[in-house]
Amino acid sequence: MDPNAYIPEMHAGTLELSEHSALFFWHVASQFQVSKPRTILWLNGGPGCSSMDGALMEIGPFRFSEDGSRLIENVDGWNKYANLLFLDQPLGTGYSKAEESLGANNLSIVSQNVVLFLQKYFEVFPEQKTHELYIAGESYAGQYIPYIYKAIRDTDPSIKVAGLLLDNPWIDPAHQYTSYMPFLFKHNLVSGEQDKKAIQQLHDECVVELTSLDVVYSDNTVCNRVSIYALQHFDNARTCFNVYNIELTDTYSSCGMNWPPGVEFMSPYLSRSDVRRAFNVKEDGRWTECSTSVSASFHNSKSPSAVSLLPEILEEIPVLLLVGELDYICNIDGLRSMVDNLQWGGGIGLRDSSETRLVIRGSDVGAVTSARNLTFVNLSKGSHMTPYELPYETRSVLYGFSGIAPTYNTSMEFDAPPTKQEKEKMISDAMYRAYYQAGFVALGVVGGVLLVVVLVSWGTGARSTFTFSGLMNALLHAAPLKNKPLGEYVNLQTFRRFGRPETIHEEDEEDEGLP
Repeated sequence: MDPNAYIPEMHAGTLELSEHSALFFWHVASQFQVSKPRTILWLNGGPGCSSMDGALMEIGPFRFSEDGSRLIENVDGWNKYANLLFLDQPLGTGYSKAEESLGANNLSIVSQNVVLFLQKYFEVFPEQKTHELYIAGESYAGQYIPYIYKAIRDTDPSIKVAGLLLDNPWIDPAHQYTSYMPFLFKHNLVSGEQDKKAIQQLHDECVVELTSLDVVYSDNTVCNRVSIYALQHFDNARTCFNVYNIELTDTYSSCGMNWPPGVEFMSPYLSRSDVRRAFNVKEDGRWTECSTSVSASFHNSKSPSAVSLLPEILEEIPVLLLVGELDYICNIDGLRSMVDNLQWGGGIGLRDSSETRLVIRGSDVGAVTSARNLTFVNLSKGSHMTPYELPYETRSVLYGFSGIAPTYNTSMEFDAPPTKQEKEKMISDAMYRAYYQAGFVALGVVGGVLLVVVLVSWGTGARSTFTFSGLMNALLHAAPLKNKPLGEYVNLQTFRRFGRPETIHEEDEEDEGLP
């Protein structure tokens, strides 16, 4: 790890929902304090895929080095001016634990579990309950997030949600399934008249299937056949296009499952006993990116697709739809079709709103259309995981949406770095957190090991210290050197930071780019 890299304040562990079930979280504090703190609750999709994907490959403070040997700073992480809260859910996903038998699962059960988690989380961290809370995620999180918001509103309105961010969401199967054939043809992902006729036939069968249903659910076997055929007949038996980025190809039948670069490092790293110990989870066991048992528990789930909740939600809070144009699986055409047919706020879709070009750092990166609490942003070079390729651009859009970007205006231009005056306009009380809050905190990132030595584990009760006698003794009895390594102990290099917070005011950090 670069010794000059910024190491944020972090907390990680599990919160018990019952005797045999618990949800894992990783909280990353914002690098800068602002007058109105914001927390981004991030969820990955699947269903059953760990939010560590988002943490270590998209928006978090670290990413893997090219060879996977260590963690490096993600200078465009979303934690610059916002707190991040990564949550492994549903139960049984990632580091979260579940009953031995998951049984049936549905979106209502999942959303109630997230509400219960948040209630317990705010018992442990009551100071964070006053933050503006934004719920964000990608892919199948497009099903989770509207249900979670509704559950929060209906069961615990004391938890204030300021907005929703849906990144390439799977939210409206009726319009998204029927977008596959035209998207395939438009991008020449199918060649040969015979294959086109076959896909047309499968598409027609999908339309018949969807129109025969009183309620459209999030998964449909008949409609999945369009994609299966297209991938099987893309080029040859050994090659297919990447369903998450159509500019790329992959070996059949992976078709994107080997992407993005770095995904191959996730399981070996997160399965290591020292890493698991650092995250305050059981040290033995293997971390799995996506749980087949969780996914299977959602098969035949009878929860209506989340698009049915959007009109009501848009009457209450703003929603950002962030769409990468290179994604096939949750493609822009299907999401545009969904919006065009959605009725809310006395209108239909965004038909009466003009599109504005999105310019970031002097480059045209996409377009924005907005009306009646819905903002639709399409990024021309974005994939299914838009923050992976475009971390700065997506962070800029998020900050604009949440009200902390310096030049989020009618021209939709973001300049970098901003002037001092722009920063002063954006935040009135910014300060750099050079040290953590009063009291002992230690953290290290060495040899690829992320060590969160705010070592805490939580059950249903209050915060308690998690003691590893050897490591903690080494830390507590070492000579205090400000932000300097104390040496190695059990192969983990550690740092000690203590004392009252020291602040550097905005005029003292002119070189910092923002957002």
